Amino acid sequence: MKRQLLCLILAYFFIYVLVLGVYWAFKYAGGCAADWACVLDEDRTIGILTLTSYMLTPALAIGGFISWKIQHNRGLLAEEAKHIFLAVNNDLKNLNQMEYLLEHHNLKTDISDLSEQIQQTYQNLRSANLDIYADALVLYEMSNDEKLAHIRHSYHDAGLALLNDLKQLQDGPITASLKAQIEQSLAHKKDLNQPFKQVLRQYMIFK
Repeated sequence: MKRQLLCLILAYFFIYVLVLGVYWAFKYAGGCAADWACVLDEDRTIGILTLTSYMLTPALAIGGFISWKIQHNRGLLAEEAKHIFLAVNNDLKNLNQMEYLLEHHNLKTDISDLSEQIQQTYQNLRSANLDIYADALVLYEMSNDEKLAHIRHSYHDAGLALLNDLKQLQDGPITASLKAQIEQSLAHKKDLNQPFKQVLRQYMIFK
């Protein structure tokens, strides 16, 4: 924003100098007959600067408003992207936690509250999958970014597949095929986590 404001001020000053240069050139070659005292007449110079100011001020105000609006919109996108970024990052922690719990579950580790921890992490993943999908829709509607739409759908679908596999784990004993399926679903969603954050990071760095 500061850089854009500086550019506007410099443009404003440049136009002033340009107008004065053209004005003095015509005066020098025309009515003043190469008389610099006439060319640099104070009243005439102030008059042309005042007229130029009247013409430029509305344009500068409009330009400043447009610049502010663009920056404001970028800020909104950045805040929304940051919110989703943190949610996706936290989702990765839940995925890692579930992977750790399932590993101990498969090894039949004697942890008294293991099933409870798996159930809690399952609920966290389920809530995050819904929240991230909804929040990413808001960001998409603000940006109309098809790349964001694609990764949003892929991440959500991967989450649904994982939740479905984990639900089967809760409904009965784990089999070798179900274990492999869960591991594959976990790995797939973890693989999508970083690309999702890369898309979101593009909005955050332009704030």
